[in-house]
Amino acid sequence: MMILFILGLLVPLAGFAIQTPSLSISRFSGPSKVIGLVLMAGGLITASIRPVSTGRVGVVSLFGQVGPSALPAGLNGLTPWPR
Repeated sequence: MMILFILGLLVPLAGFAIQTPSLSISRFSGPSKVIGLVLMAGGLITASIRPVSTGRVGVVSLFGQVGPSALPAGLNGLTPWPR
């Protein structure tokens, strides 16, 4: 769910953009930064969990290279970038 991570990057940027005190919506600047950090963390966590079905073996590949170890059935935690 890298879309959550991307939204997590955009929401704090909007928070910094509306931080000007003359704007009537500047009071939402702080909460938008917190929400953005939560979205980024959620996006990284959900992108790091890979399910492997029962009776199957997961294979990790990075840039076309197959990794040395296989993933057992169940939920597996990996870094977000390998497939």
